[in-house]
Amino acid sequence: MELVTSKEQSPHPEWLDLVKLAKARKEIKHYLTEEERRKAVTLGRELITNALNKIGLSISQVEESGSLFRCCSALGMSSLQTLYQQVAKGTIEVSEIVNCLGCSDEPVEFNSEADNPVQDAIPRFVSSYFGKCTNSPVFVPARCCDPLPGQKVVGIVSDSGQIIVHSSTCTTAKSFGEQAKPVNWNPQNLIPHTVKIFISTEDRIGMLKDIVATISSLGLSISQASVETSDNQEAFFELELSLNDQQQFLKLVERLEKVRGVLSVERVAVK
Repeated sequence: MELVTSKEQSPHPEWLDLVKLAKARKEIKHYLTEEERRKAVTLGRELITNALNKIGLSISQVEESGSLFRCCSALGMSSLQTLYQQVAKGTIEVSEIVNCLGCSDEPVEFNSEADNPVQDAIPRFVSSYFGKCTNSPVFVPARCCDPLPGQKVVGIVSDSGQIIVHSSTCTTAKSFGEQAKPVNWNPQNLIPHTVKIFISTEDRIGMLKDIVATISSLGLSISQASVETSDNQEAFFELELSLNDQQQFLKLVERLEKVRGVLSVERVAVK
């Protein structure tokens, strides 16, 4: 029998199906738990770093000054590592940390979508058709497809009189046939849009770093994220970030699909 070893090899969850010795299984489980913790700490710190960069601060500043640890204690966390983990899991919002640090005169919200997207001071959509139907049409983006600026969109009058705006390729919109009427994006109000993407990858060392680097290379930052791994050497990333339009989204998908080990990239609904 020949034993082949490698310094680059690390335990994987499927090893638990092969190993029978209790001590060995315990060591593997311990390693896997620690690896998940390390990934979460790295991701959480990266999210806070991106948020602080937006307001002209570096994470090293707030770490070295002790202000981040004080914020950590105020939020009920015993250590910075625990804080980073909770941010990665989505238990604590990045905006909570920035506001706790007192880095902004006004409360900061990094999920820039309004709580009520029904009607802005300047409407996001315009339509000559619906303008004839009602004096002040109220447009609401459809939750099923949540269209991005740049996509072709159509509107459907709801029972309440609101105009529900769908992507023209949306299955729901197509089911309404001729009731779906053309709508245009208002060029005076093309605000950034919060998008959630789901990335399926091989579970390899450095995957998280490569994904974050790819996103950063496009001038984008992650506002919220979670990472999970499976027993068959796959990893699953669910990320929220702010995009300007459909073209930017397509460029992001194209770049992510070129990362070694990425299996699929898809957009999912923001709850």
